[in-house]
Amino acid sequence: MSIFLYLAAALSADPGFLALQAMDNRVMTIGYRLASRNVAHCPNAVPNSGVSFHSLGQYGPEERSRVARTFGQGAGPRVMAVAKNSPAEKAGLLPNDLILAAGDARLGEALTPKPTMDAVLRVRKAFAAGLAQGPLSVRVKRGSAEKELMIPRHPACPSTIELFPSSKREAAADGNMLQISSAMVEQTQSDDELAFILAHEMAHNILQHPARLDRIGRKKANILATEIEADKLAVRLMADAGYDPFAAARFWARYGRGPKHGILSDGTHMRSKDRVELLLTEAGKIEAGKIVRPTAQ
Repeated sequence: MSIFLYLAAALSADPGFLALQAMDNRVMTIGYRLASRNVAHCPNAVPNSGVSFHSLGQYGPEERSRVARTFGQGAGPRVMAVAKNSPAEKAGLLPNDLILAAGDARLGEALTPKPTMDAVLRVRKAFAAGLAQGPLSVRVKRGSAEKELMIPRHPACPSTIELFPSSKREAAADGNMLQISSAMVEQTQSDDELAFILAHEMAHNILQHPARLDRIGRKKANILATEIEADKLAVRLMADAGYDPFAAARFWARYGRGPKHGILSDGTHMRSKDRVELLLTEAGKIEAGKIVRPTAQ
């Protein structure tokens, strides 16, 4: 690409979408590090490539022209973010690569009048199925050139991480998916603090809390018990991934003083002061060596 074409592409890119991509890369990097360094906590570990995808079809019609200018033309699934030190990065996968094939799966999407996640769901499924068998061969289009890449197989705690743009401060887990809003990410002041939020939701998935609550009922006392368990495990996940476990208490001491949003005072979550004390206690146990960290396989 000539310098003139490069500058034209840079000037036509949408700053908002570029900022979202940078945020997604931060979330994916921290999430992958938590998942890959904590397999000792996850007997059901699965291969994780450390990559997130998006496609033109998932955006509304009014956004598609800006998305195409920013990330590239074409309706098929593209790489949104690649976690640092992940199998995808080691294989040479780059943001904005167009995924043409993964293993035996040929990937693509025809535009429809309504936004759809179909292309993203197909590429996620293809990557998961391929990596379950071993290293995954991926064919991508980068600019005008096609490349064949081989993604190595590496186990991690199962949680598909998804960042979504929203002005609401939210994070949730459903047993398989871990979702976090852009507004919630913006509340963090360091990667250690963001690691706590991701680790807390990942802990819900590791401990299979959604399925447990489906069995025993979503009474306030039951939900509160799972929240306490998730906080305790989250601090351990942080420490075992090399993040500062005391950042959990620092984050909540600040964030918990903000406006309450119902769930913080309806009996399903600890009061902020008590939660900070719990997080400090758990971090202190790790520092004192009272909690023996498992050895990663």
